[in-house]
Amino acid sequence: MEKLPLKKHKTILEKGGLKYTDNEVLSTIEFLYLIADLDYEIYSKRHRRELEFSKLKETPKTETV
Repeated sequence: MEKLPLKKHKTILEKGGLKYTDNEVLSTIEFLYLIADLDYEIYSKRHRRELEFSKLKETPKTETV
């Protein structure tokens, strides 16, 4: 995924009327990427567990004596 230049991020953030320093913009970008990484990690783990669960449901049960 291509990252936007700092100036573009700053323009987007400042649309609300507030002004931000470059360091504030960089901190915000870093924070948002961390949240995105965590969200993707949670999604991936959930997806793997759902696949494992569906495979377990499909596996025929064997009788134990």
